[in-house]
Amino acid sequence: MTLLIALLAMVNSFAPPDQWIAKLDGDEAASAENRLVLMGEPAIRPLLEVLKSNEETSKYWAVEALGEIGDLRAVDPILPLLNDVDSDVRRASAEALGQLRDVAAKDGLLAALRDEDEDVRAEAAHSLGLLREPSVQSRLTEMLADSSASVREAAAYALGDLRGLPSVDSLIKALKDPEADVRTAAAYAMPSLRYAGVVSALIEAARDSSEDVRYYAALTLGQLKAREALDVLIVGLKDKEPRVAEACFNALADMADRRFVPQLLLFIDDEKSAYRRVAISRIGAFRDGRALEPLLKLLKAGGSLERSAIESLGNLGDPGALAALRAIAAGSDASMSAMAKDAVQAIEDRENPPDGP
Repeated sequence: MTLLIALLAMVNSFAPPDQWIAKLDGDEAASAENRLVLMGEPAIRPLLEVLKSNEETSKYWAVEALGEIGDLRAVDPILPLLNDVDSDVRRASAEALGQLRDVAAKDGLLAALRDEDEDVRAEAAHSLGLLREPSVQSRLTEMLADSSASVREAAAYALGDLRGLPSVDSLIKALKDPEADVRTAAAYAMPSLRYAGVVSALIEAARDSSEDVRYYAALTLGQLKAREALDVLIVGLKDKEPRVAEACFNALADMADRRFVPQLLLFIDDEKSAYRRVAISRIGAFRDGRALEPLLKLLKAGGSLERSAIESLGNLGDPGALAALRAIAAGSDASMSAMAKDAVQAIEDRENPPDGP
């Protein structure tokens, strides 16, 4: 029976598009749309014909299918549907135009930002971000003041796709929006560029009640290497949400600020710490002599900890590690030996940099 069902499904997949087009206004509409998307090219012309009909359900599913197929021939026929009487068709049209990513849809989508339906406005904002067209930035910035939280959220994410400085002041303001989803979008969208007020706003966002806001704030502070955020990020290492704590750790490690070394040493000394191995591997890049002895002790740990310690000692560049590393390099473990030789070479190169050309 299972084989028979599979064979019937295979036969249906080769059915002509018209068979599935006829089902777009019934209970099997979602399944029919999926079949038409899988067909691709042969389904495009029949789907475009559906857009001319007065059957709103069929139009909705046809627009969805055309957006997923991604053929630019659908752009001009879909544009007028941004003014359709049915809000679901208008929303689907805005979404499809974003999927097609043709700048020819820009003016229609900008007009859709004035739609009475908030879902249409939100989808239009999202799609404008996907166009990557800088000229829409000022209009999207205005949408951060929309009465609908979902529209403000979509506008913020769209501005994140554009990554432009002129929207930063508005995004900073959006970080204080009463809706957590809007604040999250603003934190995500904040350009990782030094700009007046960005770091202080992100530091405040790193203390937000929403874990998503804290997470994106920590990520961007790390990208900025904002050493002003050291204290709030160290506090964030104890965040109750693991991904936020991890983002804070990575941000601190990327900064390579030696004020973080004592905390890294605590992680290395704590055998139960979830950050122990990564602390071992990252501390060498800080080039801080306090890491030498703890790393040397780990050369007897075996396994991944020893490998991380060897690599980190190479990054540390301290000649005090050479004797221990040379002993490992002369050992019988081929993998450890190779890593130790690389670490020795890195230290020697730092001590005696090669002559320039």
